[in-house]
Amino acid sequence: MSKPVAVDTHHHFWRYVKGRDAWLDNREDFAQLRRDFLAPEFEAHLRASGVDRTVIVQAANTVEDTESMVATAKQFPFIAGIVGWLPLDDPKATEARLNLYADEPLIKGVRHLILIDPDPNWQVRPGVIESMGLLAERGYTWDSNAGTVAHLEQVVMLAERYPHLKQVIDHLGKPTIAAGLEQPWTSLMARIATYPNVFVKISGIGHVTSITDGGRVAFQPFVDHILERFGPQRVMLGSNWPVAELFGNFEQTWSTTLALLNGCSPIDRAQILGQSASRFYGLGL
Repeated sequence: MSKPVAVDTHHHFWRYVKGRDAWLDNREDFAQLRRDFLAPEFEAHLRASGVDRTVIVQAANTVEDTESMVATAKQFPFIAGIVGWLPLDDPKATEARLNLYADEPLIKGVRHLILIDPDPNWQVRPGVIESMGLLAERGYTWDSNAGTVAHLEQVVMLAERYPHLKQVIDHLGKPTIAAGLEQPWTSLMARIATYPNVFVKISGIGHVTSITDGGRVAFQPFVDHILERFGPQRVMLGSNWPVAELFGNFEQTWSTTLALLNGCSPIDRAQILGQSASRFYGLGL
């Protein structure tokens, strides 16, 4: 049997500029992230870990960040897709930008850093909801970096409004594993799973638990819940590099994430490793 294609569906690149990105500058625990993290460094990690292709995800709510990702992807063939940024709260500007992106086939989806947006309801603003309809019409995906109960409830609202909009929840929706709290996350994710166009990323593991063996054991029931409710055909993996460097190197993060799949059959594992991502983002792998 041939080796299944492995896709890291969630990583970032950036050139660090002091004072440009508040989310990097305003947290002392992010100090080691205040440097350049670029494709050549990342490619070495991929080779060491057996990862074949990747999806690069926006790290700033700017058009410039998207343009930088497009330029990088044209130089590094391991990048199979891009999740960029659009001014979704302005539907006319969104439509104009989508017209430009029509000539960039590597742009597969869109994300906004809702976790750092001052408006907790940004994801369901009237203008944003209208723009989500444009994404659905044109076949683009929506990455929701949901981190609160309200954000997860908004995923449901969008799924009901646009059943053909493909959504993926980053980092399992950030369950409160460290606090040992399963609710309301467990019930919300079970409800979200009833919407067939919503997927989940097993990613950002260091954000919610340690990448040590003990942390993986604590994380396993949450992953099992996702796999049971969504099925392997709607689950994918992501490293969240370079943010993962806060909790260990890429290789440690990736191997810990893979260990969460030890109970899966080879067929299910292949789905989670790459087939789900290829189907969701239209990667053609």
